[in-house]
Amino acid sequence: MLVWFGFALWIYQAVRAKPILDARAAAGRTRSPPWTGFACGALIFAYSLGSYLMLEARYGKEARILAQQAYGKNYAYQIRGYSYGRTPNHVFVTLDGYNDHELIKAQVDWKW
Repeated sequence: MLVWFGFALWIYQAVRAKPILDARAAAGRTRSPPWTGFACGALIFAYSLGSYLMLEARYGKEARILAQQAYGKNYAYQIRGYSYGRTPNHVFVTLDGYNDHELIKAQVDWKW
């Protein structure tokens, strides 16, 4: 996360450099930074956060209960992704199970 933030900050500083601003002015554009990239970044962030929150709200509790039954209670579980099966109302959830010594990939499925 910090790497991406640092990269975004570097890009922002790069587009605010004097040669870039002069080139923008010579092309008939304003000297303000391009806002479309920031707007797209904000939309991508909002979509990612919304997807994560919806994923957690819809499948989180049930997936963790099934993962604890299948893989044990000595792991904490974080949802990585989900998909729907070919049969109606069948969902597959992939989780990362972790503790102080180990990281496992867990997959559970159920009909809802």
